[in-house]
Amino acid sequence: MKLKYIYITIIIYLIASYFHVGYVHADEYYQIFQFAAYKIGMKIVHMPWEFYDQMRSTFQVIIIYFIYKIYALFTTPSPFVIGFIMRVFSSALSIISLLVFIKAFLPTITNQQYRKWFILLTLLTWANIYYNIHYCSENISGKFFLLGFSILFLKFNRLYIKYLLSGVFLGLAFTTRFQIAFLILGLLAWLIFINKMPIKHLLILIFFILVTVFLTNVYVDHWFYGGWPLTTWNYFKQNIILNKVNGYGEEPWYYYIYMTAAILPFGPFYVIGALLVFFYKPQNVLTWILLTFIIGHDLIGHKEIRFMVPIFSIMPLCIVYGLQILEDKFQYKVAAHWVKTTKFMWYLNCFLFLILLMPPSTEMPVLRYIYDTYKTPTEYYFLSYVGSDMDFYKNNNLDSKKINNINEINCEKNKKCILALTCGQASENKFPFSNKIVFSQCPKWLYKVNYGNWMGRTAIYNIYELNK
Repeated sequence: MKLKYIYITIIIYLIASYFHVGYVHADEYYQIFQFAAYKIGMKIVHMPWEFYDQMRSTFQVIIIYFIYKIYALFTTPSPFVIGFIMRVFSSALSIISLLVFIKAFLPTITNQQYRKWFILLTLLTWANIYYNIHYCSENISGKFFLLGFSILFLKFNRLYIKYLLSGVFLGLAFTTRFQIAFLILGLLAWLIFINKMPIKHLLILIFFILVTVFLTNVYVDHWFYGGWPLTTWNYFKQNIILNKVNGYGEEPWYYYIYMTAAILPFGPFYVIGALLVFFYKPQNVLTWILLTFIIGHDLIGHKEIRFMVPIFSIMPLCIVYGLQILEDKFQYKVAAHWVKTTKFMWYLNCFLFLILLMPPSTEMPVLRYIYDTYKTPTEYYFLSYVGSDMDFYKNNNLDSKKINNINEINCEKNKKCILALTCGQASENKFPFSNKIVFSQCPKWLYKVNYGNWMGRTAIYNIYELNK
């Protein structure tokens, strides 16, 4: 593999990590950074319900906690710098796992053109980078699995080291996101029934998976919650037995098919490639792990495309295997017939890199403004959680107060007093305190294009300094 591909990948990931501030889904913040804020000792307004049911693994939390504490030895930590560090960490883990994945499976691709496509699709697909730079459980667990999975297909002088490393990474993958168990079960089933792995090697692998899970899940959760909560069981109990997960809505069985296909420009080929592998390579390890993972998630009513993120990095291999199947089974050479289409898709992919320069979380600029502007004791009023209660990004001098309506505001005379209203809330309250706006993400012209009341569902804000 040419070094230039690695250099380009590193540069793109660093640029994206700097600009793509915030989270791609609220769970990335509320299940990780909000938990970290609690453990660090920041002022907390509101903790997610999962905290009280002790159903979230805190392995990712402990990494933020220790980075914060080391940072604090030298200066007052900026939460925005910590966020950037975690995106760089995620990027580094992603790049390393992708390179190991390429090294393990590149020899299985015979066509030189397809080898190049495999490398480029794995490293430089914009949609994968979109998730790969984020410190979310879907991404981190997927990359740990990719490392543990790929290591099994590399040559080692000492098999003991191979199974130790693989077991550790697979255990970390499970600890980070419990649903990764579907991938691990599919892999173990393939190793037993197809690969015929010797029982002693299988036991070594499983032993290190279990030891890692105990140390990074059971023991770390003991450090965080106190007592000995079994977060794996609590997660299963709340979401499956008590069916809380389906309370967020249910989708049809084919949801993952059309949502994956909608990820342009390569999403349709993820689906086609995977289907070709499933039909024509039933004994291939990809068939076993992907089908187990997809079916396992499909049996649950509530579905989100982010749940498929752990396998997105494997999809380029499905595309290339699918291309080889088309050549071998049907004598159809895609590289020769689809030259212009291939170029167009890559041009579109490069254009979509611009998305990586835009923050996915619209409330981040207003949180940054408050953090940088109000360093003295300040009362902070807001109407709704989700966005306004991101305590990790607040100074401890901020006295945050959730209210139900603006008539509950009661500013103290000796403190600065600010109010945050989303653009939708400002409209609903008939634009109160308009002469006291000190920060705005909602100019007047924006309300003229408020079709379908999209502003009412978007976390863009006005900040009012009420005793200005």
